[in-house]
Amino acid sequence: MKVYQKIAGLLKAIKNCEKSNNNEWFIKHSERLEFIIDNYLPVGSGFDGQCFLQDSSNPEKLIFNHNYHCMDEHGFYDGWINLDFIITPSLQHGFNLRINYHGYSGKYKTLNDYFYDLWDNFLTQEVKE
Repeated sequence: MKVYQKIAGLLKAIKNCEKSNNNEWFIKHSERLEFIIDNYLPVGSGFDGQCFLQDSSNPEKLIFNHNYHCMDEHGFYDGWINLDFIITPSLQHGFNLRINYHGYSGKYKTLNDYFYDLWDNFLTQEVKE
């Protein structure tokens, strides 16, 4: 199962546990979700902060918030971009990925393709059970 599918399935399981007051499995699914986010999503190479799955996420729309530490042409850090990565289902391609930029001045337009490629690779990894 791919990372994005596993995360969506765990969100559904967590919501079902909330409805049925099944605290034991709520905790197990929540811990598994945290493990996948911590171990399968981008860390390093500019993604220096923690990746957060927003509370408004659901099995049909995953929203991750992540900060990217930008570098200038001399290799010095020169600012942060706050990004939302929004994943929704696609009948043709499995999922659609949209990126919202917060605090983005347009200075780093060349990073857009890098962000899409990187997140596509991370989201389509196979989850090892």
